Amino acid sequence: MLFKPLAENFTEPLTPMSEDLFGRTLPPLGRFIEGRFYLDLNALARLNPFRLTAAELVDAALLRGQPATWRPAWWKLPALVTGFALLYLLDGIAWHRSALLRRDALAAYANRCAAVAADPDVTPPDALQRLVLGRYPLEPLGRRAYYVNISSGRYFLLLGVLHRLLARWAPDYDRQAVNRLCRGDGETASRRLVDGLAELAAEARRDPALAERLQRAGPTALAGVVEALPPEHGFASALAGLLGRFGHRAIGEMELAAPRWREDPLPLLSMLQAHLETAPRETGTAARGEELATRDRLHQAAGLSGRRWRRWAVDRLLDRIRHYASLREDSRHFHSMAMDVTRQKLLAVEQTLLAAGQAQLPGDVFFLRWREVVALQNGALSAARAAARVRRRRRRHSRLARRPPPPTFGVDPVEAQGTDRTGDGARVLHGACASPGSAEGRVRIVFDPATCAALEPGDVLVAPYTDPGWTPLFPAAAAVVVEVGSFLSHAGTVAREYDIPCLVDVADCTGRLREGQRVRVLADQGRLEILEP
Repeated sequence: MLFKPLAENFTEPLTPMSEDLFGRTLPPLGRFIEGRFYLDLNALARLNPFRLTAAELVDAALLRGQPATWRPAWWKLPALVTGFALLYLLDGIAWHRSALLRRDALAAYANRCAAVAADPDVTPPDALQRLVLGRYPLEPLGRRAYYVNISSGRYFLLLGVLHRLLARWAPDYDRQAVNRLCRGDGETASRRLVDGLAELAAEARRDPALAERLQRAGPTALAGVVEALPPEHGFASALAGLLGRFGHRAIGEMELAAPRWREDPLPLLSMLQAHLETAPRETGTAARGEELATRDRLHQAAGLSGRRWRRWAVDRLLDRIRHYASLREDSRHFHSMAMDVTRQKLLAVEQTLLAAGQAQLPGDVFFLRWREVVALQNGALSAARAAARVRRRRRRHSRLARRPPPPTFGVDPVEAQGTDRTGDGARVLHGACASPGSAEGRVRIVFDPATCAALEPGDVLVAPYTDPGWTPLFPAAAAVVVEVGSFLSHAGTVAREYDIPCLVDVADCTGRLREGQRVRVLADQGRLEILEP
């Protein structure tokens, strides 16, 4: 079964090198198939404490829905309780420490990445393992960004508890309105990236001629416009500062073959074009006022004013959810540094192979596995055989990238289909609400943010997925619709941050919608209505 937290970060399969190195760090709960990581359904069934059919288990694991009833599998409880008790003894301290972690503590992870990058004796596989798994269990959590990311996922469980409490205390209250109270605190790295782009756009507007050249330039000419500027130009200095803070980011940043913005700033410059056309989105005082009003309406609906313990419980859950949501989004900014460090070490190895004539083209190293690189270096694998493997794998990777991944392997496709996501007609698409609200606008289908100049303010952004590299597109969008995602996904998290309606898990939306088509997104209802053919 496709592992959704990885699949929702990119649609193309991983290259062989990325697959190989990640395979060394991921737990043995699944395996890579055709460049994507699939969980072992049998292993999940053994860990599942409820009596679920295969279809219900697939739906729950893919975050597509919940079974009608939760029936405990009592015979599994002794083994599961023992297993969780042992896990708590081993990991409970770190779990509780992460609840108290200040977000600025993650800055220590940047120092760890710099130290690993500077050590010439650390190989790419060792670099990724050290930066993902950490050195020892009780080291400061600020140096374990991946652990922080995983442990912060508990906010989804807390949200479930909150919804269950409100179902009893305020059955008539709009559940989607609660989601507006569960967004981050507005100080995440994703927000700082968008603010940085807005400042860069403001710097460009101070030079009207430059702003016009940037807006008119096509994708191939954008870099030339920037390169022609003297280093002391205000825009050049501001861009250098932004890349200094976010240059380790990329589109599809979990793919080690993906160039970082520091290497190729074209995606960032393309998104800057959209910012030059976009008025700054109102946030701050107005958003905080709306949040307080929404929380007050919740208190009134749940009858919390006179019941202090209920009010404390609801407010505590909301605060914890916001804390973990912000912490999880921030940790993505830092753990992408591990990809950058590993990539730079791979590129250094590739340079030695190219210089020795053991590799033919830049990028070939990503279509080998690490043991093959070692064999090339010590002469156990000839350059000709390595080149043949690279060519074959490049062709296969291109074929796999053109077709969507099946959600399951080895499971009856009818049984695994689960909840119907095909909509109730040609003019309606169904998905899951990741951020509430409604909006109308023209469809803009984006596969690559580097070519997003067509996105205009008020458009409905339709994409196969989004990852942190897509964040700068959100302020211009009236709504976001993606094929792969969940409430926990990047698309939902950032959309809630900007109070933008967001639908996720909309099957084949990039194929079923047409560029420029007018649509209405009713995220609260999980619907997208096509208003014109």
